[in-house]
Amino acid sequence: MNFTRTSTQLLGIGSLAFGAWGLVHPRSFASMANDDPAMARWLGARDLAIGAALLNAGGSKALALRMVSDAADAIRLRTRSPKVALGAVGFAALAAIALMTGERQRHA
Repeated sequence: MNFTRTSTQLLGIGSLAFGAWGLVHPRSFASMANDDPAMARWLGARDLAIGAALLNAGGSKALALRMVSDAADAIRLRTRSPKVALGAVGFAALAAIALMTGERQRHA
């Protein structure tokens, strides 16, 4: 299994897990990030959709969505929850590396 495929699957599974958490236990999800509970369900739905896209189709569009979403979360949470923001940066970086690696392999 190559890096891009493995990363895409891991990001997809993680996205589904975070998405389910945000939908099933929005207060818990929001308190983990010191975030607004009203946002938890929206973020959960977003992550479920991205997770499904990553696991179903994979590809550059799904990886780009994951990268942009995590970068936006990192920016939004940087002062409220620096540790969670740093984790989001890590996920965004993994998605970016997988995206670049996949593009390089496609054009090789």
